Amino acid sequence: MRYGSSVTKTPSPPLPPILRDPLIPVDKVSARRNASGPSTKKLFPAWLWRRKPKDYDLAQGLLSSVAVDEEDHFGLQSFSRRELLVATDSFSDKNILVRGGLGKVYKGQLEDGSLVEVKLVRKHATEIDMEMMSIATHSNVIRARGFCITQKEKLLVYPYMVNGCVAFWLRERKDSLPPLDWLTRMKIALGAAKGLAYLHHICPREIIHRDVKASNILLDENFEAVLADLSLGEFVDCCGDDIVTPVKGTIGHIAPECLAGKCSVKNDVFGYGVFLLELITAQRPFDLARLANDNDMNFLDWVKDIYKEREWKVIVDAELQGEFIDEEVEELLQIALICTRDDPEGRPTMLEVARRLEVAYHLAKGEAEWSMEDFKEDIFEGRDVENFTLDKLHAATEGFSNKIISEDSFNVIYKGWLDGYPIAVKRYNSQSLECYFERELEIGRICLPIPNLVHVIGFCRMPEVQLLVLQLMVNGSVDSWLTGRHESRAPLTWLQRRNIALGAARGLAHLHDKCEKKIIHCDVKAANILLDDNFEAVVTDFKSAKIMDHNQTHITTTVTGTIGHIAPEYLASGKCSDKTDVFSYGAFLLELITGQKIIDLIHVADENDRMCVDWVKKNYEEGRWESMADNEGGDDFMEAVAKQLVKIAVLCTRHDPDRRPRMSNIVMMLEFI
Repeated sequence: MRYGSSVTKTPSPPLPPILRDPLIPVDKVSARRNASGPSTKKLFPAWLWRRKPKDYDLAQGLLSSVAVDEEDHFGLQSFSRRELLVATDSFSDKNILVRGGLGKVYKGQLEDGSLVEVKLVRKHATEIDMEMMSIATHSNVIRARGFCITQKEKLLVYPYMVNGCVAFWLRERKDSLPPLDWLTRMKIALGAAKGLAYLHHICPREIIHRDVKASNILLDENFEAVLADLSLGEFVDCCGDDIVTPVKGTIGHIAPECLAGKCSVKNDVFGYGVFLLELITAQRPFDLARLANDNDMNFLDWVKDIYKEREWKVIVDAELQGEFIDEEVEELLQIALICTRDDPEGRPTMLEVARRLEVAYHLAKGEAEWSMEDFKEDIFEGRDVENFTLDKLHAATEGFSNKIISEDSFNVIYKGWLDGYPIAVKRYNSQSLECYFERELEIGRICLPIPNLVHVIGFCRMPEVQLLVLQLMVNGSVDSWLTGRHESRAPLTWLQRRNIALGAARGLAHLHDKCEKKIIHCDVKAANILLDDNFEAVVTDFKSAKIMDHNQTHITTTVTGTIGHIAPEYLASGKCSDKTDVFSYGAFLLELITGQKIIDLIHVADENDRMCVDWVKKNYEEGRWESMADNEGGDDFMEAVAKQLVKIAVLCTRHDPDRRPRMSNIVMMLEFI
């Protein structure tokens, strides 16, 4: 048992007070289906981490050297066995926190007075295990403090988590201790989601935990969740591809596809959904005592059946004594059930889950005004815009050779390699364009780094040249796929088109509502929506963008943009607002639906139609919308998806800007398609 055991020389700190406030319900978390496509390594620059050579033998290095260089051992401190013997009172049984199938964990106190946990690592632990346990530097993921390796055993040293694990508080706490209240459970759910989102999306090497459960979520002195025990984890070097491995994990938490040996980040999403159900019900997902009842069924099926019958209150932990708001619990139940869908493609990402819970938790604390800034700085810890030398970028692009991704009258974009990772380097064609460079750099800093918006990695500003270093999008622009210019020549499926529409909408919604300044893109079109290795949409090219204060409804400015995508009020008077982007987004949707450029659609329109939008509306009202759909979408034509996309496009391109939806509302519409 983790909580309550002690090292006699240092008493455990007192429990902190726990706050309680009502929660305003949040919208359902919806599943984002990631379409399959070419995959490559994610862009995690080597200046963030340094991977060790595969032939490096950590154990031999430790045994042959007394003085240990931190650089050679993943930044971990080397402890002598004697230090750990003293700290744990010779590994006394009274200091055992956990007895598990993979070894024991002891509580200890180092000479400096700090409390630690000393874990006896399984015998076949390798350098990869050591790297995994040291690489994560996020507050919601435990990081090994040090190690000790001898010829007989391997020990890892972690900071001590004074409040033990979540499982203890749900099922094993002493009667003298108060139960976890609902707000604290929400806080724990959010912290665990952030930790997993970091491992999946931000960590220098993508990690799948593979054993997400209440006993592997620890609690610090402030009841902040800390994800622990990466002993079953897997590195993912080829993002987007499933790994085939032996089945690992805990019964009741293992995703169905794992039984076939398929391992991906969606396995963790399933495990997290089961963990949410643990938080709500306080029950074990696999309980032999419960299974002894002949009328009992699978834990998940039981929860789903009760939820369908709207009788979910009976499964809520009785220790809460009704101290919760119905909508709160129902929302978390919805998230849990979406996370535990049988189809892994139907589950959301942990980043999506974390965002939803962030909103819910701020509202639960009674905060009418909230910001994503803390979450952004937390989960994307360690990434910033770097100032590169011209020589470095010259070398990265082989002297700005003919490896050109795209070019126009403003700039040329080169493909390059920096520390072994692919990048895109945008070079402005003239010093007179410096204002565009400065604008894109400023927006890159404001938005750093957000999914669905291109990441500005760095820049180089010289009197004779201005360069931006961007994340390379390996699948090019949506425009290249629609016009057949992409090298693969494969058409986009309708599921991919729906996901692209959703990703672009999320990026624009963030620009409008979540950045410290309101940003209007002013040139939304298929050529400015890029696709990463998972065909996730990324909004790029901010040279026409306008920056406003959030209290401003509009600004009057010089008209910029692309013919066919410019909103009528903007074209007529220069009046620019977030609804300007909504119109352009609607035009982009028409490109996505029809497979044609807006300028080409204008020529297709009837002679009496002044805009392609009128042509689309006429076809839609006459029930001939199918005739507009791109016949290159393959045999998987999804009528419901195509029809809803046309509906949204028509709403977005209304002549009156006040009648167009906000981008945040469009995101919600697309999530429910």
